[in-house]
Amino acid sequence: MLLLRCTIYKRQIDPCRNCGRVGYRQDVCPTPSEKVCEHCSIKPTRPDHVCVTPKCALCGQAHITGDRTCPNLYEIPYVVRRRRRRRRWRNNNQQTQGGSAKQQPTPKQPAPSLPTKHLPTTAESPTATPTWADRFAGKGETRGSARTGNLPQHEKDEIQELKHELALLPKENAEFKALIRNLQQPSERVIEAPTPTAPVVEPAPTTSSNASRAA
Repeated sequence: MLLLRCTIYKRQIDPCRNCGRVGYRQDVCPTPSEKVCEHCSIKPTRPDHVCVTPKCALCGQAHITGDRTCPNLYEIPYVVRRRRRRRRWRNNNQQTQGGSAKQQPTPKQPAPSLPTKHLPTTAESPTATPTWADRFAGKGETRGSARTGNLPQHEKDEIQELKHELALLPKENAEFKALIRNLQQPSERVIEAPTPTAPVVEPAPTTSSNASRAA
């Protein structure tokens, strides 16, 4: 069984050793005529240019551009950048919450409130508006004359009309019951007529019977 060590993929940033720019290699350089020093990234003015101090074009430190020790040679993966961003955001929130907790003043004790007098509550207000159930049941008038007097005129008319319809309902129900009872009983009895019987036809006398009668 073979075990392999897996690591997060880091994309390498390719520096061009021809023009000194980053993002592509020397074999695909768009400006091959523009030649710079691969050590200090300076365009040489003389053929006998001697690089004294190397300078990396990726990080600016004193080493050759694209060296393996360069911290900017590999791009930071997205997973690592997201983890660092979340950790930074969490630390900032903790610092903000800690500072706000220190700045908050100590809560003051509430002043003693004065005792309030408890007034007796009435069971029903005389000016309350009756519900529709009370109006149908006819209880709206028994709760005080002030309640009926406060109703608008159109509601009074509706109440009177509903009362009139309720008074007519028992009479209509009785009429419907009588009509149903009459329909269930037959008004005329059907008398069954006797079935007609067919007349009996005697057979005609034959020739042999006539000869015997003549003898």
